[in-house]
Amino acid sequence: MYIGLDLGTSAMKALLVDDEERLVASATIPVATNHLQQGWAEQHPLVWIEAAKRALAKIRQAAPGDYSKARAIGLSGQMHSLVVLDRTKAAIRPAILWNDVRGDEWCRKVVADHPDVSAITGVRPMPSFTAAKLAWLRENEAKAFSEIAHILLPKDFVRLWLTGELATDACDAGGTQLFHQEKRRWSRDVCSILGIDEAVLAPVLDGSEIAGYLRPAVAAELGLDKIAVICGGGDAATSSLGAGCAAAGRSMLSLGTGAVYLTMQDRFRPASSDSVHNFAHSLPGRWYHMAALLNCGSALEWICAVTGGQAPAEALGELERQAASPSPGPSPVMFLPYLDGNRTPHCDAGVRGGFFGLERATSKTDLVQAVIEGITFALADADQVLLDSGNTIGAPILIGGGAKSLYWTRLIATVFQRPLKRVVAAETGSALGATRLAMIGLNKADPDAVATEPPTETVEPDSRLVSAYQDRLAVFRQMYSSADLYARAGGGAR
Repeated sequence: MYIGLDLGTSAMKALLVDDEERLVASATIPVATNHLQQGWAEQHPLVWIEAAKRALAKIRQAAPGDYSKARAIGLSGQMHSLVVLDRTKAAIRPAILWNDVRGDEWCRKVVADHPDVSAITGVRPMPSFTAAKLAWLRENEAKAFSEIAHILLPKDFVRLWLTGELATDACDAGGTQLFHQEKRRWSRDVCSILGIDEAVLAPVLDGSEIAGYLRPAVAAELGLDKIAVICGGGDAATSSLGAGCAAAGRSMLSLGTGAVYLTMQDRFRPASSDSVHNFAHSLPGRWYHMAALLNCGSALEWICAVTGGQAPAEALGELERQAASPSPGPSPVMFLPYLDGNRTPHCDAGVRGGFFGLERATSKTDLVQAVIEGITFALADADQVLLDSGNTIGAPILIGGGAKSLYWTRLIATVFQRPLKRVVAAETGSALGATRLAMIGLNKADPDAVATEPPTETVEPDSRLVSAYQDRLAVFRQMYSSADLYARAGGGAR
């Protein structure tokens, strides 16, 4: 038996699987985010510990006998979020999350003053990454900055509670903008720009390494033996393992709160665009190129809330039924999905979203469909940037909440103009990837043998609509300049 803990942005998920990866029990505990100001997002690390306790208690209650036989715990978590600890290893302040954009000014300055940072860290400086959050803390909360003794990522704080040990993996380290991606070590040059000592950063382990064992008091509280806790990975890497994308050339598209689109590499290979994230993987000797959207499922949740509170699944179901009508087609409205800025391909934290083509006849369904289409066009931008960086991407594996919708999957295939492989009736994602890292680490197993592809179905483009959506995509790509002009004129978050 193996346990996987995945700390997402909105929830803590726990899985219990057997040696054959059969799901025995699962639990999900919501985690709330505090938005104190526009563009800010914070969570207190102690909330994560309580969520982990509750999730583990639920799977223990569901399968007490199997739970007690667990041999190892694997970890996964939201990337980039900043956790700062004092000398007692207590949190100094709430964590600043990945989707917090308050470090944008520092990013623009570093791009101008230190152009080599992009090459070292594998991506252009962006406020999503940990370094920008540290820079903001130094300028705005000097006392908190001066008290920093340790810097961690979210899943590493959970492991600290479990084991008492400080560590991180190469994937999470890579997402900080403090890491030398090619050499797979912390970058002294970037640390010096921020004025931090490299010693405050955690040791970097392979994601499949044993990082410690349950502390006796924690083991007793959780009802487990003093079992191994595997280092784990940032959720981009663990999602790829859960989707069966471990070998070079395999690709995965995850539709969650944000969207992650990655393709695996077996060597460090510079990307042609600095909006492509060129990061080390949790597994040794592997890297990945990744495109990222800040708004995916979050944009759908937003439009459902402002149009009357319909659940996203219900909205997608309604669009599914509409698409089956004799004359389906694009929404008469278009939408830019940049509610929190853009990472790929524009690297623009200040740009904001907007609707185009509104009229009195515009319906709620038109708006919801426009949001789904806008997200899909943004995914097409990400796809193009990955292709332009020399990646050969056939039919990527589609996972996440959005993959449950056949309508949305077919729309993506239509806009991409090629088939997708949608995971069906199978547990997948970051939590499964965490359990797979536990299996690999405890049993010294071959990652490619463990990280097998789950059952999928191939979804083809709708040939009737390819031309119409290509015309819409061309218009979408011109809309960014209008939104960027608006932001520069004083609108949005600048």
